[in-house]
Amino acid sequence: MPDTIIVPEFIVSTLPRAPLFADELGALIDHGLMERLEVSLGASMPPDRNLGPSQNKVLDDLIIKQTETLGDLALTSGVVRERLHAWWYHPDGISLTERFAAALVEAVRVHQLKSLPPLDAATPFYKDRVIQELKIALPRLRGAAAAGRKTKHRSFSIDEIKSQFRDIVRESNLGRLAGNMDFMVLLLRCPAGVHQTGVERATAYAEFLI
Repeated sequence: MPDTIIVPEFIVSTLPRAPLFADELGALIDHGLMERLEVSLGASMPPDRNLGPSQNKVLDDLIIKQTETLGDLALTSGVVRERLHAWWYHPDGISLTERFAAALVEAVRVHQLKSLPPLDAATPFYKDRVIQELKIALPRLRGAAAAGRKTKHRSFSIDEIKSQFRDIVRESNLGRLAGNMDFMVLLLRCPAGVHQTGVERATAYAEFLI
């Protein structure tokens, strides 16, 4: 029987500390929102994200809750911006916008140490799983990179690194990494031919989690 998937309550607790471009950060937040929406609804989202009113209500509540810890980072999310625009025409648009604004204020209060940050009971379990899977995947990725240098007499390109990483995760049945593949591939982004940078980024993420 597969392990029960436990998702940290707050997206912010899964984001890397290293700076990212706004579109990269937005993509991670989009992924986090959809993942938590699926958990809340107990169903997979349609590929086109064409949600019904009841699903959007859950998503709106989720966005507001996450904004209490994400703060203005939430605005990098395309999903968040789409819903903010939709609120202009929503019957409860004013109250939704007021709640979103209050969530931004709460995030600033936490940042300025005027409020305590919320506790995320799932985070320790999630971090432990990710760390254990990274400890399996990263040595294999380094080994594949070293073998590639010997056989091809050159460093792997970033696309080759991504492909190797995906293969390792799939073949090793690493569920947490597989479920966050878009996020992990972003960590592996680096200039072509400088594969060590990508591996070091993923390693640094594992060390941060510890």
